[in-house]
Amino acid sequence: MLNENSLAVVKSGVIVVLIAAVVFLGFNDYIFARPRSGWLEMGGCCGGGAISNKELRQIGLEYYVANYGDVNVEAVVEDFGCHQEIHIYKEGKIIKRIGYASGELYEI
Repeated sequence: MLNENSLAVVKSGVIVVLIAAVVFLGFNDYIFARPRSGWLEMGGCCGGGAISNKELRQIGLEYYVANYGDVNVEAVVEDFGCHQEIHIYKEGKIIKRIGYASGELYEI
């Protein structure tokens, strides 16, 4: 059986491990699932790798043209942290939203 001092050491060790896990998970979420800005203009990612807003805008336009045939549109990338969206506009109105997460495009 553990004496009182040994039990206190084990309890302290468990608390330290739990605090370290919470800090790690919070830091990991902050670094990898939040939008990045500044010198690289990279969006957030959830395992799919970062892609610049400029590249994503072009990918979204190509996807829209290939699927809908309309070339008279504009695309704007919105970054929501763990996913990015390409908003397709025609005559100032949003006509399609395309999501991007984990390296995949999907229609919203």
